[in-house]
Parts: sequence; C-alpha cells; structure tokens
Amino acid sequence: MKKQHKEYFRTVSHVSEGRCFRTTWSHVPISFTQADLRLQHYPHNDPLVIRANIGKNSVHSAGNDVGRILVDNGSSADILVWQCFVKMGFTETALKKSQYPLIGFGGKRIEALGKIELNVTFGEGAAQRTEAITFDVVDINYPYNAIFGRNTLVKFAAVIHQSYLCMKLPTAGGIVIVFGNQEEARRCEDNASTANKNVHVIETLDDKEAANSEEPEKSGGYPQCNTRRRCHCAKMCPTEW
Repeated sequence: MKKQHKEYFRTVSHVSEGRCFRTTWSHVPISFTQADLRLQHYPHNDPLVIRANIGKNSVHSAGNDVGRILVDNGSSADILVWQCFVKMGFTETALKKSQYPLIGFGGKRIEALGKIELNVTFGEGAAQRTEAITFDVVDINYPYNAIFGRNTLVKFAAVIHQSYLCMKLPTAGGIVIVFGNQEEARRCEDNASTANKNVHVIETLDDKEAANSEEPEKSGGYPQCNTRRRCHCAKMCPTEW
C-alpha cells in the first residue's frame, strides 16, 4: 500500500514537471486594456474579421490588401478562397498539389485545388511582421476571402481577445494591434437577424483518416460541412476586398 502511495505521488510529480521553452517572441509581454475596446455593439457573438496584406514579396512590393479574413483558431488549415486567389492575380499554375484533403463540420471532405505559400504582413514601417503561410485554395461559395487558422496565429505569436474583437502580435518595433471589423462580420454572418449559428471548422486529414472519410464535397457551392445552414452572405457582402 505504501509502495503504491509513493508511486502515485511520484507519477503526479513527474506530470507536473515540464521543460521551460523560449521562442523568438516569448519574452514580449502582450496585454489588453479598456483602450482596446472599440466596438459599437457589446456584448456580442461576432467572429473576428480582419484585413491583412497577402502576397508581398520582392517582386510584388505592394502585395494585396485583403479584407473579410476570418480568424479562426479552431481551424488547423489556412484557407484562401479561389475567387480571392484570382483577384490577387494568380492562376492555377501557381498551385502545388495539396498533400491532404480537408474535412469540415459534419465530416465532409473538401478537395482543395492546391496549395500556395504566400507572405502575410501585419503592421507598417518598423512595427511590421511578415511570415510565410501555406494556404489551401478552395473553390467554394463562401462569405470570406480567407481563413487564418492556428498555423498563422502560432507563426505570428498572435494573441486574440475575442470579446474585444482585437488581435495583437509582437514585432521588432513594438506591438501591432489589429482590430476586427464588427459591422463586416455581422453582414457576413447575419447574426443579428437569425437564430442559427454558423460553424467554421476546417481540419486537415492524414492519409488514414482520408481513406475512411466520406466523398469530397463538389465544387461550386458552399460546402454543407462548413456550416449548419446554407449561408446567404455571399449575396450580402460587397464584392470588393
């Protein structure tokens, strides 16, 4: 009995001990104050919808100022919608083959057209950060131009205050603050006029999971797996970025 008692405490002690890791930005403190609360409507149930520069590089120095980007830390995939991809001046020849299919809410498969690595930039001047993000490009009728998933958030060491619809990330020149567009989010989600809830969850499948999943969703329509209801925001949201 005493031996088992010792083993128990030894196990608990072992679990509680962990190595301390440091990252490039882990020494930078990030906090939120009342000054970061700039919403017209509060409390709310709105998603974080932002703008970011996508595609800036040595050839395309200006990049593309893209709006209607959904920040979703529940998504393991970073998504770029085909219509936005084309508006940015790319063609299908720029795509590489996606290694894994995508799976959305309900277990439905979504076949990506391909993947592309693009620079994503936040901030200006000295307070600017650029990271290379690999996007899966999908041809679906979707109210957003892109989804920034967990990979983007981890790469930027970004911290989200969902209640404030605000995101902060560290740079060499200070903290960049990215405010969400609440009105844009409401136009797309239509939260104010319906009791139904949209679910935006997209995960990547490995080979074993892909073999056991359902048939891929056909292109051209809003995939049923991404939402509990068919979203009509594509008609409501403006066509510009």
